[in-house]
This record gives sequence, structure tokens and C-alpha cells, in this order.
Amino acid sequence: AALENYRKGYEGALDALGKATPQAKEQLNTVRSSGTVASVDAAAGKLTVNLPNGAQLALTTDSSTKVSVGGTEATLADVSVGDSVDVAYKLQQMLTVRIVVRTEASVRGSIRSVDNDSLTLALAVGSSLALAITPDTKIEVDHKAATTADLVVGMLAGVKHNLRSLQAIKIEAVTQLLADGTLKSVSAADHTITITTEGGADVTVKV
Repeated sequence: AALENYRKGYEGALDALGKATPQAKEQLNTVRSSGTVASVDAAAGKLTVNLPNGAQLALTTDSSTKVSVGGTEATLADVSVGDSVDVAYKLQQMLTVRIVVRTEASVRGSIRSVDNDSLTLALAVGSSLALAITPDTKIEVDHKAATTADLVVGMLAGVKHNLRSLQAIKIEAVTQLLADGTLKSVSAADHTITITTEGGADVTVKV
């Protein structure tokens, strides 16, 4: 409602000034939002998007609506529930102009757990993200090619992943460790300490 009032107010001001060209009105009527697909009906040309603030957008599409998935031209039938999307739509008609489905994202965090097939990252916001590791996943530690055997709980890592499949595309870790937990043991002879992380894993580091 606030957005609609703003649009009407600004358009009224342009009219008063004699500057409300068709192009200006068109720009005012076009809104851009990002969110997650809640429902999609390709046959009916309808799309519902959940916004970060908890609101929902109920949008329609027509033959002029442009759709892309991961940078490739697509159709509404290629859009799935749960997809992360950027949409541009006409405010008055709630008609979608463009739908961009984002299929990849990058996150940073500390490794909470890892094995040959999966990786769980502890994120800065207090949540975690579990991803699958496949033979196609590229792994680097300190900018050098590595394997899952080189990944250690507590390492800081940046991970590029597929939003649909939750598969890791590239893992870039550094040997600097970030471990929150409880001190388990100290070895003066070996110059090491062992910490039990919040995830229950033991991390031993040299000091």
C-alpha cells in the first residue's frame, strides 16, 4: 500500500509539472522484488513469491514475460517451488515482466563437519548449511588443489553451491581455524590444544 501511494503521489507530481511522459509512468509502474517461489502454475500463467519480510506476491504472466534459469532462457514451466528468484512486474496489473531464477550462490563460514560425500558449514548468522560433495566438486586449501581429506573441522571456507541440488560446486578453505566450543585438553609437550566444538567434533590445533 505504501508503495502504491508513493507511485500515485509521484505520478501526480509529474502530471502537475506536465512531465508525466509514457516512459516515466512505465518506470513508476515497474517494481522489482526478490524472494522464494511459493507456488507456480505454468498452465494458468501464475506465480506466487514469498518475500523476505513475510509478505507474498501473487503475480500473473503472459507471452511477453521473459524467464531465465541460471542465465539460460527458459519458460515458466522451468520454474520450481523453492527457487530463489528476482522478479520485475507491473504494479497496477501485477503482471510479471521478467523472472530470473538464481541457481547458484556463495556462502562463507567455518566447517562444522565433513566427509567424502558431504560438508556442513556453520554460518555467521548462527545457522548451518549442509551440502553434498560430488566428484565434480572442486576443492582448494590455501589456494592449492586438495581433497576432502585435507578439509578439517574449524577451517574457514567459502563455498559456491547449487541452490536447487544443494551440491557444492567449489570449496575454498584456508588453514586458519575458527572453533567455538569447550576446551577438552592441553598438551604442553606437543604445543597443542583440543577443543570440542558445539557440533560435538574434537579439533586439535598447534599453539
